[in-house]
Amino acid sequence: MEMALLLHSLIPSHLYLPGTEYNCTLSPSQGFHRTLSLAPLATSSSPSTVPEDTQHCILQALLFLPADIFADPYELEQRHADGRLGKFRIWGEVDLEAPVSAVDQRGTAVLLDVDEEGTEIPLHLRYPRPGTHEVVVASGGRAGFELPCPFVYWACDTESRKENSPFDDLPPPFTSPYTKAQEFHFLRSQPPKSGTDPGPPTLQVLVPTGDLSHLPLVEWGTGAAVLFAFFYIAYCAWTVPPRPELRHKAE
Repeated sequence: MEMALLLHSLIPSHLYLPGTEYNCTLSPSQGFHRTLSLAPLATSSSPSTVPEDTQHCILQALLFLPADIFADPYELEQRHADGRLGKFRIWGEVDLEAPVSAVDQRGTAVLLDVDEEGTEIPLHLRYPRPGTHEVVVASGGRAGFELPCPFVYWACDTESRKENSPFDDLPPPFTSPYTKAQEFHFLRSQPPKSGTDPGPPTLQVLVPTGDLSHLPLVEWGTGAAVLFAFFYIAYCAWTVPPRPELRHKAE
């Protein structure tokens, strides 16, 4: 979230184009596997156009994902190979199995080329840190975090950029992939219910969380299951009669 706030503060208002706005949504509302959708708002008065003096332009979206959620690079690569997703690049640690507590808390950044009609990006939630019984009950058994909506913009070739890029001053893990011969024109994006917060638009994400008071029961249950499986396999191995050919050889 800090990276999104920083980039939002670095984008001067004159770099935003009037016209098309993009709506960002996350569905379904439950579960650990979600889809972030970007689509132009139907209420946009007219499509955004880049200045006439710009040359080759690519519409791109930049996502800053907190440690609680990630994009699977192998899944994105498969979608790109199938023609369902544009070129992409990921910065930061991507561990597909680790919980929130075991990954870099700076999160990851995902840059991808998008179509003007919108795009869909599959995302996956990590297991959150378990809470105390009182906290879990008070929160309804769910933990929450804010997911910033993607920054959508045209990246255009130019002979000489007149000002610094907003991406130049962003800290790691993100490093700007752009050169001095590129300039940017941003489109506004917003979630379905925008508030009055002056920062970047965000989506509230809720995910089920564990209860620390259940830990002793889980540990005892796991130990009992492993012990039962061991004795069951040992019993089966002891009671299975030898094969006939082995019996004849023994005689």
